[in-house]
Amino acid sequence: MNRLQRRLFRAFLTAGGDLAEAAEVERVIRYIEGMISVLPHKTRNAFELAWRADRTTTYGPLVGQLSEFEGGEVRTLAMRQRVSRAARTIEEAIRCGDWRRGVAPRPRSRVR
Repeated sequence: MNRLQRRLFRAFLTAGGDLAEAAEVERVIRYIEGMISVLPHKTRNAFELAWRADRTTTYGPLVGQLSEFEGGEVRTLAMRQRVSRAARTIEEAIRCGDWRRGVAPRPRSRVR
């Protein structure tokens, strides 16, 4: 589990989630995946790479992959900001308990 995954699962635990309940864990993972799909594309690209990275991957290789995917240079700081912005949005949604009620993810206007 990488740092970003741990961060979001901490929010899950804070919201009353139980890691011992496989159904709850699966529900929150599906919710996170749904949230990823409604993020703006540049934020989504960066977040998705970081979310799927293994625990030892640093931002260096991810920035290279993102730059190649987007067809232009992306700086490490820009990637970190995009990932952080998306993580805060998803953490907020998890803490609100939307994942528990089965509420569909909705786009946030303040995330770019």
